[in-house]
Amino acid sequence: MTDLDSEASDGRFGTNRISRVYARWAGMGKRFVEASGYERREKLRTRASKPFWVSKFHDLKWRRLKDSGALYGLGQRAEPMVFSMGDQVIGRHVFKTGTYDFPKFEDAMKLLERTRVKRFIDVGAHIGVVSIPAVVRGLADTAIAIEPDPLNFRLLECNVRLNDAQDRVSCVQVAVGSDSSGCDLFMRRSLWNHGDHRVVSLSTEGAVREGLVRIPSTTMDELIELPDAENDLLWMDVQGFEIEVLRGARAILASGVPIVLEIFPAALSQHSTLSDLADLLGDYEAFIDLTSGEKRWLPIASLNEFVSSCERDDKHTDILVV
Repeated sequence: MTDLDSEASDGRFGTNRISRVYARWAGMGKRFVEASGYERREKLRTRASKPFWVSKFHDLKWRRLKDSGALYGLGQRAEPMVFSMGDQVIGRHVFKTGTYDFPKFEDAMKLLERTRVKRFIDVGAHIGVVSIPAVVRGLADTAIAIEPDPLNFRLLECNVRLNDAQDRVSCVQVAVGSDSSGCDLFMRRSLWNHGDHRVVSLSTEGAVREGLVRIPSTTMDELIELPDAENDLLWMDVQGFEIEVLRGARAILASGVPIVLEIFPAALSQHSTLSDLADLLGDYEAFIDLTSGEKRWLPIASLNEFVSSCERDDKHTDILVV
C-alpha cells in the first residue's frame, strides 16, 4: 500500500496541505476531501489517466470553436462529419471522439455473430453517425438512412458525400409512422440536442402548432422492399416513436429482421401504452440490453417486465431483438 493509500484508508487523507492540493487538482473541493478513501483514490486515478486529459483537451477545443461563432464544425477523428454547433450532445461527441453510438452497432453485430449485413436500415439517422461508418468500414454493404429533420438531413447528405458513400447510402427525408403516405406529422425540434427532435401527437398538442416542423410521413412497409431476416438489420432511435414505427412495419416484423431500438419509457408512453411494444414484438424470441455490463439474452415474454423496470428506475437504454 502506498503512503497515499494508507493516509486515505486511515482517515488522515485531507488533513494536510498536500491533500488539499490533491483535492483542488481533482476538481472536487470539499466533496473530494469528505469522500471515502476508496472514492478519493479512484478519483485520483481517473484524473491521472490519459483519456481524462485527452477529453479535457477536446473540451477546450470545443469551447474555443463555439466561442468563435462558427455555425458548423467538422469531426475528423474517424470518418469526417460536418455537424451543427447548436448540437450540444451528438455534435459535441462527434467532435471529441469521432463517433456516436457506433460501438453499440458493433456490439449488436457481435451478438448476432455477423461480420456484415447486406442492408442496414437506419431510422432516425441524424447526420449519419451509425450508417456512414457501417458502410465505410465494410460492416454493411448498403444503408438506408431515414431522417425527417431538414437541417439534420442536409448534414446527412453532406456527410455521405464527404465519405464518398453516395452509391452505398440512400438518404430519405421522411418521418416513419403507422399511417400511409400523405399523412403529415409534426415535430418539435430541440434547440440544444439535435438528436432529441420528437414527433408530437396532435391529440395532445391540439391546434397549437407554433414552433413545430411539419413533415411528410410514410410507413416502413411502404418504404422497405422484401425484408430479409438473414441479411437486414433495422436500427431505430426515434425518441419514443418506436411503437408507431413498428405498427407500420408489419412485413418487417413478420420476416423476423433483427431490430435495435431505444427503450425510453417516458417518451414511449406519450404515444401509446408501454405494453403495446411487447405485443408488437410477440413473434420474436429474445432480446438483450446493449448497455448492460453483463450481456444476457432474455425471453421476449419478459419484455414488459424489463420496460417497467426501466420506467421505475427512470432509465433508458437500447435493446437488440431477435
